[in-house]
Amino acid sequence: TIVANNDWNWDMGFVFTKNRTRVIELAEGMNSITLWTDARGGAITWLGEEIGNIFDAAMVRVEDPSSPYHGWPIIDDEGFESSDRTREDEDGNRVAPIIGNFNPDFNVGMTTSASYKNWSISMNFDWRKGGQFVSQTHRYGESDMHTQRWLDKLHNLNGVGDVPTYLRENADQFLSPDSDEFYILVGGPTAEEGGYPVEEGGITLNDGVFMPGVQGDYDDNGNFVATAENLGGPGTVYTRYQDHYGWDFTRTSTFDADYVKLREISLTYSVPFKAIKQIGFQNLAISLFSRNVILWTKADIGIDPEMAFQPESDTQGRSGIQFKQGIERFNVNPWAIPIGFKLNVGF
Repeated sequence: TIVANNDWNWDMGFVFTKNRTRVIELAEGMNSITLWTDARGGAITWLGEEIGNIFDAAMVRVEDPSSPYHGWPIIDDEGFESSDRTREDEDGNRVAPIIGNFNPDFNVGMTTSASYKNWSISMNFDWRKGGQFVSQTHRYGESDMHTQRWLDKLHNLNGVGDVPTYLRENADQFLSPDSDEFYILVGGPTAEEGGYPVEEGGITLNDGVFMPGVQGDYDDNGNFVATAENLGGPGTVYTRYQDHYGWDFTRTSTFDADYVKLREISLTYSVPFKAIKQIGFQNLAISLFSRNVILWTKADIGIDPEMAFQPESDTQGRSGIQFKQGIERFNVNPWAIPIGFKLNVGF
């Protein structure tokens, strides 16, 4: 209780939860536990690691430390990146990169109620901090890249002059494995937005993009031999913007799962006893309430992270056999905000 006097009363309550589960021992011959494998990645827990880890493929980059292109993405002759889907080494140790965990860092539930004379208001909040989820709804729904999220990720370099030089000078952003960005595309859906000329069916379009990197291969001695730089100069391979979705990587459809919800709010008026005693009531209260009032999500993609589970059926068609946690596929419902009245009567 925060405030308590003759007219005012204010109470608050909190529940804090945090949970971590680690695999410390497995049966002989087992190196990992597979929870699910979808969207070119999955949730597999290797020995000694935390339950809920989400892994992805690695982008293939130049591994020759003597090469001037060391760390650059390797681009194939069609202009696409390559992915390494190796999950573990010969000894069963994980080599696939971990990109998140579907468990929250913590959850906080809060209830608060305040009353003044015969009036009272109460609210119920939930806050989830941390964790990630994979959205197959977005993976399939935005695969043509006609979404604002992908448009915002594009790099329009119309005004930089010498594009290859600009990319080399900013290699930490565009070419390094330590870049804050993943799956970098230069270009745009129109010439005005940075698109490059590409031909399709004998027609020249201006929605070309390219991924900064280098084309080439390794010789018999393990030395990387470059055949062309994919930097917007000679030898660069352009593709249509709508065809360059990152299907090979789970990261392209992985989002933060943080949210804040106002689950319920109610306003109540308690009728004074002297007004109801003549009709035999001990108490009478009328409430106006609503649920699902507010939803804020860090991802801001129109999907409730709390719905990030994917029910699966077995070969007999029975549904609900498994719920894959941390991934959703079309598990989207309209956001309903019901409003109702409640009458409490005591005799």
